[in-house]
Amino acid sequence: MKEILQRLKQVNYFINWYSLSLRPGKWFSVYRGAGMEFEKISRYDFGEDPRWINWKATARFGGMRTYKNTYFEERELRLMLLVDLSGSMDFGSGRASKRRLSAEVAAVLTHSALRFGDSIGCIGYSSGIDVYWPPGKKREYIYQIPNSLLAARSATRSGSGLSLAVERLPRKRALVFILSDFFDDPPVLGRALEAARRRHDVVPIMLRDRRESELPALRGSFRLRDLEDGGVQRVWIGEKKARAFAEYVEGQDREVQALFSRYRLDGLRLCPDEDYIPPLARLFLSRRRRRA
Repeated sequence: MKEILQRLKQVNYFINWYSLSLRPGKWFSVYRGAGMEFEKISRYDFGEDPRWINWKATARFGGMRTYKNTYFEERELRLMLLVDLSGSMDFGSGRASKRRLSAEVAAVLTHSALRFGDSIGCIGYSSGIDVYWPPGKKREYIYQIPNSLLAARSATRSGSGLSLAVERLPRKRALVFILSDFFDDPPVLGRALEAARRRHDVVPIMLRDRRESELPALRGSFRLRDLEDGGVQRVWIGEKKARAFAEYVEGQDREVQALFSRYRLDGLRLCPDEDYIPPLARLFLSRRRRRA
């Protein structure tokens, strides 16, 4: 936890740096326009912003009067973290496991959200819901959320895990970060992403270890353990099997990226051995800027 807190000092530096580089008036929420929540339909007066004209309502009333959508400003963002706690997240070949990385990223996003006065919550899932923190502005969340993710017991991955987490999201629109390695069945993953995207602004953060796509150069017999079910198997890895493994992972990755493209989801791909603070800070701030 001490290491995570030290990294938060880096976050403050990058948030200050990137905030100064943004033009004033560029902050936004996931709501309509410049941080707006729909309130009602009202009469449009000449000189007002024509972007808010409701042409359907205008046509419905015969076109004799022009009507607009009225919004009230919503300065506070609601953020939710959906964090994968399945067994595969315990894998790590370098500085940290993917689970450790997810806890660090969760701490960074929690710290950043609270700094801007946003509310944040967290749902950790595997085959079911393992961790739940309701949306709030508690400073203790900076410690409680990552600690609970590290302490949660690993479980076998289930296709329903992410779907269950999506069902637990608040009804009001939120900015949702999904932290996972996304080693899911693509059709099941697609349904969960589609359900989340209907109501929320979704940002996938893919956490992958480099050894999950690139086997060591050594060839021979290796004893491997399945982190999902705990099973152990001895496997002979030669050049042919290494190539087949790389092709399989590349194909799976393409399928996941295709899903992200289909639902217009822009996110990040992070590795435990890389410096993730700068891209994560940029991502967080960019999602708070006004949409073009």
